[in-house]
Amino acid sequence: MYTKESLSQRLTELLGNKPLFVGNTANYFLTFLKENEEVLAYQNTVVVDKKMGDFLLTDSNVYFIEQGFFKKRSEFSFSKINHVEKTIGVFFADLNLSGSGFSITFNQLQKTKIDEICNIIQANIDNSSKQENNSTNNDIATKIQKLHELKEQGILTEEEFNTKKQDLLNRM
Repeated sequence: MYTKESLSQRLTELLGNKPLFVGNTANYFLTFLKENEEVLAYQNTVVVDKKMGDFLLTDSNVYFIEQGFFKKRSEFSFSKINHVEKTIGVFFADLNLSGSGFSITFNQLQKTKIDEICNIIQANIDNSSKQENNSTNNDIATKIQKLHELKEQGILTEEEFNTKKQDLLNRM
């Protein structure tokens, strides 16, 4: 779990310099970061839909925090992202994330960090997909065990059991 000081230090490390008001930014981030969420990348001047804000990448989410008095926060979980695309310009890079029902483009990201950011996001998307697949496979195995119990109790015939079991195995 981060403290204000440790998060301020982490943000400064990621930027390579100490931004103004880093303590205030860290305090705000602490209001929504989950207990074990690790900050992997941060940039304090990005543009989304002509709005300036902060880009924050953690081990579970991508955040955009709009600058201003009312800090509007957009959160994108890796489990919802299914496409990552980068565009590298002369001075900056753009990052487009899309998924179920959304598409967002972060403009003016540091060119030198875009590959690292894309790799982190893609690796976490792949990891999320594997976890979902493992969960589905575990659910199917549990259902087959229950079907087997019903067959052993005489509630299902051997033929009914085999038919249902094959239906479940085809979903894997």
